[in-house]
Amino acid sequence: MIASVSALLTSLALLLAGNGLLTLLLPTRAALGGMATASIGLAMSGYFAGYVIGCLLTPRIVQRVGHIRSFSALGALAAATALAYALAGDPIAWFMLRVLSGIAMSGLTMIVESWLNDRATDETRGRIISVYRIVDLSAVSVGQLLLSVAPPAGFELFSLSAILIVLALVPTAVSTAQAPTPIQNVRIRLFYLWKISPLGLAAALAVGVGNGAFWALGAVFGQKTGLDTFGISLFMTAVVIGGAVMQVPIAALDRIFDRRRVLIGAALATSIASAAAAYLAPISVTWAVISGFILGGLFLPIYGLALAHANDRLEAGDFVVMSGGLLLTYGMGAIVGPPIASLLMEGIGPRALFLHVSAVWFVLFLFGLWRLRARPPVAMEEQAALVPTPRGGTIMFELDPRTEDAGDDPEASQDGRPGADAAQ
Repeated sequence: MIASVSALLTSLALLLAGNGLLTLLLPTRAALGGMATASIGLAMSGYFAGYVIGCLLTPRIVQRVGHIRSFSALGALAAATALAYALAGDPIAWFMLRVLSGIAMSGLTMIVESWLNDRATDETRGRIISVYRIVDLSAVSVGQLLLSVAPPAGFELFSLSAILIVLALVPTAVSTAQAPTPIQNVRIRLFYLWKISPLGLAAALAVGVGNGAFWALGAVFGQKTGLDTFGISLFMTAVVIGGAVMQVPIAALDRIFDRRRVLIGAALATSIASAAAAYLAPISVTWAVISGFILGGLFLPIYGLALAHANDRLEAGDFVVMSGGLLLTYGMGAIVGPPIASLLMEGIGPRALFLHVSAVWFVLFLFGLWRLRARPPVAMEEQAALVPTPRGGTIMFELDPRTEDAGDDPEASQDGRPGADAAQ
């Protein structure tokens, strides 16, 4: 099973490593160059705007020129923008480049995911998505650790990021595997999704507003509190590792308690841990790493909980509709989160980043308490399975094993792919 998708996973790993390096390099370079924190937040938010645009645009590009040509074109765009950052230091220019990066990366991941989905069978879906998650976390961690191999003020790290992205084109370009069927067009049904699962949609928004700000400005926090480049990479990598480690205990709690209580409990714990990290993380690199590990362990699994909770109340065939809606909601939250947090950091100081994250999750905690009173829980035996879901394109959600539940529903999709005509 692994051998049949090894070329695709190799491409994915190289893409995520290159993008992971760039995600840390840009705010670090901007802070070292004296760019205002508010300008950094605005520039970094462009990536999430591009990501949403790419999720909507990529199916049309693939339908017109095919998977391989689309992958090559988007890969060239991603590599070119990685190099262009070093040539332009203006925040507006960086915002536009981040939009292009978001479009390219969302398109590239959607294309890889569509190939993986085409290779998957009912028996291998769970294993493929598990391997996908391992590759995702490992590649991003390696990419972030590469921040320390050269000075951020130079050109070398931008070149390294571009090299990794270009190399990602090779495995798919030389592959003899047949391209999958075209990616279907998408449409948005957020009002319907709000009616089905207000808490799920609110949690996805909180992930965008809170976690999106953290990913965009975490390196700025590290730089302004005295961490060197290696310390920054350790701090941000600890977040990813914490998220990976905590998937198992979160899944165990999910099997015992009402899922809503697990979700809002994680929100409250994240709020408390973020408030504590605002004062502990600046002490030393050790405390920064510990804070990052704890925060990652608490807030990274919440997206999967939100998706599983939303799926508990869906009709057959609507899983891809819900997952696409949550992805879009996450993206919209991540567009506004970094600018808000960056303004707070300018007014209060670096610790305002953690205070912003804390406030976002505390608001979700209060909203979750209200939802507990507004609607009875779904019976434990009727709860959908919890799957550690990466936030990829809508095709990733078609690969999710829970999509099989709608496989026999004749009204799920007109072309046999569950929810394909209303995926996002």
